[in-house]
Amino acid sequence: MGTWGIEPWESDLAADWFAKMFEETKLDDFIEKTLCLDSLDYYEEIRAAAAVLVGLGRKGIWPTEKLDQHLKLAIAKLEEILGNDSCPVNESKEIVAAITKEIECLKARLVC
Repeated sequence: MGTWGIEPWESDLAADWFAKMFEETKLDDFIEKTLCLDSLDYYEEIRAAAAVLVGLGRKGIWPTEKLDQHLKLAIAKLEEILGNDSCPVNESKEIVAAITKEIECLKARLVC
């Protein structure tokens, strides 16, 4: 059996399933397009796209050739949102704290 870890994505069959899912849905392309939108006008959509990377943006799930690029893009866009005082999310300490945690999670994925 091609299992190399305990996580649901840490086996050959699971990796093949995720590859097929991304191939058929083009989810990674949709996320990338969303992350390239204007951060002031589309901050909610960008945060949603970043949340997909928080959940699925890891080796064994996300297409390997795009993972680091998409993680860096999500980090940059979330930081851009937090850095823009005109963005409504900055009015809520709770949302700012949540986005900060999301950025930390995404940064940690770049190291692994």
